[in-house]
Amino acid sequence: MLLATIDLETLALEANAVILSVGICIFDNERLNTHEELVSQGINIYFDQDSQAAKGRKISQSTLEWWSEQGESAQECLNNPNKIAVRDFYAVFNKLCADTGMGDTPYHPSRKKLKWYARGPHFDISKMDDLFTNFNVTSPWKYYNIRDIRTWLECNGLEDNLKLVKPSNMIPHNSLHDAAFDAWMMQQVKNNKDNLVIDLTHVRE
Repeated sequence: MLLATIDLETLALEANAVILSVGICIFDNERLNTHEELVSQGINIYFDQDSQAAKGRKISQSTLEWWSEQGESAQECLNNPNKIAVRDFYAVFNKLCADTGMGDTPYHPSRKKLKWYARGPHFDISKMDDLFTNFNVTSPWKYYNIRDIRTWLECNGLEDNLKLVKPSNMIPHNSLHDAAFDAWMMQQVKNNKDNLVIDLTHVRE
């Protein structure tokens, strides 16, 4: 079954935050892929920030300060040269869907069934919905296909929002790498449950 994971990087925490990038990974949850493979088959879309700010979308000083403390690899989303206009979203997203057999138009029937998983839909999905509304773009998901990754993981045995040890090539706070990591964890929990390696630094007492 094909599923999608999504992750954002933003300049604020509010629903109308300026969105720096969105990572999307469409994957088969019946398979086991490496994190590197999932990254290679996903996309990272970088959005123009000036046009968002002109629409009144929020930039938080505390978030800017947080970004200044992150690594250089993560900070690349701040000034990535490949930024696109929000209205050009489907030009990129349609190619990803075509590459995964889901057609090159938003009307392909398989897209209506695609389940979208986010690590807290109220953060990622609500911000993307707000962004799309600002620019008169239709969201690619149906409201009834939105799912929460934390809930899925807990219901499938990874209790209390535990995480697995991150792959060595993973870049924290890179939206595509984070989306691919969530997809990788879902595959591991479903298909490799006896060999999970828990990241003990995330265990809460």
